[in-house]
Amino acid sequence: MRISIYVTNGGFGGVLLALKHGLPMVVAGLHEGKNEIASRIGYFNFGINLNTETPKVEATSKAVETVANSIMYKVNVRRLADEFAD
Repeated sequence: MRISIYVTNGGFGGVLLALKHGLPMVVAGLHEGKNEIASRIGYFNFGINLNTETPKVEATSKAVETVANSIMYKVNVRRLADEFAD
């Protein structure tokens, strides 16, 4: 199985694994510090931050499509994954 985008609630462990494997993300999480993780993912263009705890299906689908159709997210997260590997 191949995964090209990780949709997550912004939990620390899952986000680190996604970054390690070069997966751009769509993140929806506000509680327990997840808002800070999601904000950083959006700020550094590692994915899209939906800025909500309860995303709508339409918003999630649109974000996944945007990430899938933009090379920017993949390039940015791949760069960080390469740094992790070093």
